[in-house]
Amino acid sequence: MSKHVVVAGDVAGMLARFAEVNRKAQARTGRCFPIIVIQEAGLDGFWIHPLLQAEGIESHVVDPASIASSRRRRRVKTDKIDGEALVRALLAYKRGEPRVCAMVRVPTPAEEDRRRISRERKALTNERISHVNRIKGLLFSQVGLSGILCARPVSSLADEPFAEDDGELGLGLEPFARRSFPILGGVVQDQI
Repeated sequence: MSKHVVVAGDVAGMLARFAEVNRKAQARTGRCFPIIVIQEAGLDGFWIHPLLQAEGIESHVVDPASIASSRRRRRVKTDKIDGEALVRALLAYKRGEPRVCAMVRVPTPAEEDRRRISRERKALTNERISHVNRIKGLLFSQVGLSGILCARPVSSLADEPFAEDDGELGLGLEPFARRSFPILGGVVQDQI
């Protein structure tokens, strides 16, 4: 198997490489062979698939978990090993062998947009949890404050003075906490 490097995102370079390989094969054999491409599902597989099909290239996107791997010996995952496994899976798939791998249906741009909404919400929720945990951890580790973010709405905490029995906040901790509350309440919470 010959290997060629093309810079990521260089579609013109990739298509030129395909044309060159096809030209060499035709010069050697006198026949023109179709180009068949396989890639793992993911961001790269999904954006390049329609582009390849528009160029008349047969393209397959495979679920990476469906490709068999040796369980006895754990080998380091490299591009070379992955490439060879993908080629073997493609050859077996084209021969018609059952259950060799699972091909993925590539989502349309509209389907990807619908998924993006829930992914963004999940990212914002994780960001909110991260802010809350950071503030709670600092307040508890510095002055023993606990439960401050659970009992009250976040928006009410930004301007509220800390009670006398809350302990004394360090010079850097109080401004940090005051800056973090509006971020948490205004930016993250409103978007979720």
